[in-house]
Amino acid sequence: MEPGDPSDLAAQEAAARDYQPHLEGPLVGDKITSEAITDEYAKADDIYIAKTINLPQTYSHYRPVQGDGNCGWRAIGFSYFEHLVNNGDQHQILGEAARIQSLDQYLLRVGGYDRMLFEDMVEETIGLLKDLAQNITNPQLAMHILLQRFNDQDISNAIIYHLRLLASSWLKGNPESYEPFIPAETGIAGYCGELERPNREIEHLGITLLAQVLH
Repeated sequence: MEPGDPSDLAAQEAAARDYQPHLEGPLVGDKITSEAITDEYAKADDIYIAKTINLPQTYSHYRPVQGDGNCGWRAIGFSYFEHLVNNGDQHQILGEAARIQSLDQYLLRVGGYDRMLFEDMVEETIGLLKDLAQNITNPQLAMHILLQRFNDQDISNAIIYHLRLLASSWLKGNPESYEPFIPAETGIAGYCGELERPNREIEHLGITLLAQVLH
């Protein structure tokens, strides 16, 4: 095979896409003061110092999230559940469980997904919501449950893929609102395929779609 051979380049690109680095640490960590970020970049380039020095004044703490291709989805998903825990309203959590469960019909009719594809994933999402509701009178226990579930690789991935399907379905159901932001050569169907790909990082449009589903 000659250097620069198209087949060789294609193989290298495929290998790069499929490469999964070995990552250590929890999928979602405990809260850390934002000053840790400021300290970490204190000796970096001036542009990074300027961006991080005032960070603690706006955000006192942050949670480290493992930097795999699911990290953006995981961060938003965790934040959604954490917000419910912090509100401490059992009725709100149970209401969310009912609302999210009702979106099964949206996944079927608008998303066009087979129930067998998503029912186990939905079960993990609804199960977490119900367990949080049951234990919300003990916020520390509820938060422990949330962290435990999101740090279980299988459960975390199931919930994240459920969120991917919900975002994709929302795009399919509202194409006129989002089509202008999608490259013509990709199209709605192509972008939905990107949303559905495991370990594919979330983009701005994906964040917008997910926010619409979870708001």
